This record gives sequence, C-alpha cells and structure tokens, in this order.
Amino acid sequence: NLTGGMVLLTDIAIDSGIEPWNPINVDSNFIFDGRFNTITLNLDYGKVNRESAIGLFNDYNYAIVKNLVLDGSITANTTGYMGALAGSMYRSTVSKVISYVDVTNICTESGYTGGISGYFGGKHSGGLYSLIENTAVYADVSGCHAGGLVGRGWNGTQYYDINISVYVGNVTGTAYQGAIIGYHGNKTNVTNCTFKDVYFNEADGLGFVGGGGENYTLDSTVGNRSLEQFASGEITYILNHEVSDGTQCWFQNIDNGEPKDAYPLL
Repeated sequence: NLTGGMVLLTDIAIDSGIEPWNPINVDSNFIFDGRFNTITLNLDYGKVNRESAIGLFNDYNYAIVKNLVLDGSITANTTGYMGALAGSMYRSTVSKVISYVDVTNICTESGYTGGISGYFGGKHSGGLYSLIENTAVYADVSGCHAGGLVGRGWNGTQYYDINISVYVGNVTGTAYQGAIIGYHGNKTNVTNCTFKDVYFNEADGLGFVGGGGENYTLDSTVGNRSLEQFASGEITYILNHEVSDGTQCWFQNIDNGEPKDAYPLL
C-alpha cells in the first residue's frame, strides 16, 4: 500500500501487457497530486471474471486525488466496482480531474461502472462528505449499472456531493444508467453538474441519476445541453459562476487565436 502522498512529475502510460495491471492500494490520508500531467491507461483484463475493484486505484479510502488528467481505455469483466480513477472510493475527495478514458465492463448482469469511480461515498471522519468537484469525463461508460461519473453511490445515511462537474459521452447500462450516477444510495447532493445528450439502450434511468433510493437533490443543475452550447463557451461560463476575471477554475479557448476547445477544461 502507498502511504503519505505522491506527486506526478511527468506524463506516464500504463499498459496491461502480458500481465494485467494490479490497481494501486493506498492507506488513509493519502494525497495524489497529478499537477495536471496525464496518465494513459491501456488496460484489457479479458473475459475472465474479476470480483475485485478495477481502475488506476483499487480501493481509495480517506484520501484525495487532484489535478490529474486520465486518457485511454479500460475493459474488464467484473461483478464488482470499476472506474477509470478507482474501482471504489470511500470517504474521499476528487478535485480537478479530467478523464478521457472509455470504461467498458463486459459483464451485463451485475457490477457498477463509472467514468471516475465504480463506487463512491461515505462521510470523512472530520465531518466532511465525500466529494467530487470540478471534474469532467469526456468518454463512454458501459456496464450493468453505469454512470458517467459514478457507478454506485453510497447507500448509507451519509451524504456525498458532486459539484460543478461535467459528463459528455455515451452511457450504456443494462440495468440502470445515469449521466452522472448510475445507481445512487440514500442521500446524494448533485449541484451545478451538466452533461450533453446521452444515449441509452433502455428507457430506464434517463437523466442525471439512473435509479436507487429517492433521497437525493438536484440543486441548480445546468442540465442537458448540446455540443454547440459546449463549444460556444456557455457551459464554461456557467460552471465558473459567470466569473471571467482570471480567477476562475474552468477555461476554454474559443476566440483567442488558439485552437478551439470543444469542452470546458481545467
């Protein structure tokens, strides 16, 4: 297990190669700072069923991930939890992460698959809720219970929050599918999140949250927007709470002479 913290100083690539990647385990209070470098994941676990959590990290508990870009693809057959960043995240914080990783769980009868984490939630010992903030997924996610950011949310009595985040891609779930959360637990706050048109195989679970308990709130959400609205900078402006004085979190090249960005970036 990794302890303490880690800073990523350069771009790296992780390939499944001959032996499958064993996701990293971390101890409590671990901090991973990517410094906006990119980790490219090219992981294919084949058709052999795996019950363990699958992602860059295995179980990421009581910890923080920030300032990171992910790219590539992950394919596996699992009845457990699967995500680009982590299979399972408990009492943790994800901040300023962008993922371009296509996450494919070929098991269609069980399992929870998310663009960031397969499982997410729980309250920090210090009283803070688990949090995903200022995070974007621009990739496809598929599985049994599938969510653009989270496959399954915490099913206890404690909140987890997803704030000022974006999903653009195709979510495909054979049971439940949601643009942000596939299957949520008892208490969830989703604020200021947005996603583009998301296409499903079934009518179940259209919208931000696919299914689960009814105790969740959608506060001031931006909602479903077109690619044209993303490309125009409208969504970036909203995510930044209409601030454009250089102190904002999100940015997007549109008319400054640089190559145009199709989506909000960090």
